[in-house]
Order: sequence, then C-alpha cells, then structure tokens
Amino acid sequence: MWAVDKRHGQGTYWKNEAVNKLRREYTGDWYEDKKHGRGTFFYKNGDRYDGYWVNGMPQGEGRMIYANENIYEGQWHEAKRNGYGVLTKRNGDHFEGHWVNDSREGQGSYFYHDKNKLFVGEWVNDQPKTGVYTEVDDDDEDKRPKKAFF
Repeated sequence: MWAVDKRHGQGTYWKNEAVNKLRREYTGDWYEDKKHGRGTFFYKNGDRYDGYWVNGMPQGEGRMIYANENIYEGQWHEAKRNGYGVLTKRNGDHFEGHWVNDSREGQGSYFYHDKNKLFVGEWVNDQPKTGVYTEVDDDDEDKRPKKAFF
C-alpha cells in the first residue's frame, strides 16, 4: 500500500540481488516509508526477525531466528535485545533473564546442556558474576536441581 508516494500500510519489499534475482527482505506494516507495526525481516545472512517495529527498527516484543538455529524471544529496543528475553541455542543451552544493549545483564538463569548444570544469579557484561550452579538430574522429568556447587 502507498500514500503520498511512500510505503504506508501493509506490503512486501523485494530487494534486487542480481540480474533477474529478487530476495524478499521485509513483509509487514509500513508507516511513511518506514517499517512500523508488526512485520518480518529476512536478513541476507539467513537470520529472520519477526515482531514489532518502530521507525524502521525492531522495538517491543519480537523473535529472532538466527541462521545458526539459535532463537531469541523477548524485548527489543532500537534493534537490540533489551529487557526480559529467552535465548535457546541449537546445542540445548538456554538463557532466561534480562538484557541491556544486546548483553545479558542483571538477574538470569543459564542451563548448560552439555554439562547438565544450571546457573542462577547475576550477569554483568554478558558474563555470569555471582550466583549458584546446580547439577540437574537427568532422571527428573522437570529438571529440578539436586546438588549445589559454588
């Protein structure tokens, strides 16, 4: 849809990649020629963002499916992970907690799949700082911690 020579409403943007080759880049809502509202962006590297946009940037609730098959679901602010979010990695690792400017920051928990351990505590600059590691019992269906390590 168009209004006053600008994309406005719903639509799909196709990018010219080469002669006779188009790639879908964005499908969703537009406002005065900017991605604004709900939409999906298909990155050239294979990543895909589906969620809310404000003034052309991911903002609010959204999900990024990375080309490496990691998935982040949570809050975004000006195209960066900010607020509460969940990152699930292809290898089975899983982080739930707070993000600031694309880094884990504040309270969060991280399950290390290959070590079968769970860290719950404080994160600073994307690194665990203070908290408790627990071993997870494989036989326990709901993965309750059984032993604490410091």
